[in-house]
Amino acid sequence: PMDLTDPESAPALKKMLEEVNARVVILICAAGFGKMGRAEDMTLQENNDMISLNCRAAVDITSVCIPFMGKGSRVLEICSSASFQPLPGLNLYAATKAFLTNYTRALRWELAPKKIHVTAVCPWWIKTEFVQVAKQTGNPGAVNHITSVFAQSAKSVANWSMKINRINFPVATCSPIAFIMRIAGKILPNGLIMAVWELLRRV
Repeated sequence: PMDLTDPESAPALKKMLEEVNARVVILICAAGFGKMGRAEDMTLQENNDMISLNCRAAVDITSVCIPFMGKGSRVLEICSSASFQPLPGLNLYAATKAFLTNYTRALRWELAPKKIHVTAVCPWWIKTEFVQVAKQTGNPGAVNHITSVFAQSAKSVANWSMKINRINFPVATCSPIAFIMRIAGKILPNGLIMAVWELLRRV
């Protein structure tokens, strides 16, 4: 167990891996959190912790583990369908996940010569404590009940993601809604998507 918002955690993990001459077969970067609210509702601490955990920590832990990986090793970075477009009211969280998704897609190409499978996992909402934590801000009503509609079980996301990673596919959307969001983010203007989201998040 480590606090990954502490920059000293990654060097400590590296030391542990070196001490046991580890081989990392599967790395799942699932640590992360989000906060709901407008930019003016967020504290500096909330902003910095989201960036630190969702971006820096994921990159740090991945970088530490890569030297201990070889042919057949697997990496799953837990991103989000929020990464496919800007989302007012969930702005910084979506932006951090966009960073992680793009990082993961490029990482897949970089590690391909080593036969390491890398997948960005981009699901719709998952049935965890995420929403309860995300609403603990200065504006808990920024995103309403849309968060619980068609929420996926963690088990189904895990099963689907592992299958997608096994065939070395770059992105696992894990549900029809997330897949639609991915396609919409490619073909529709961001302004239109944000306008639709503005309506949905008030439902």
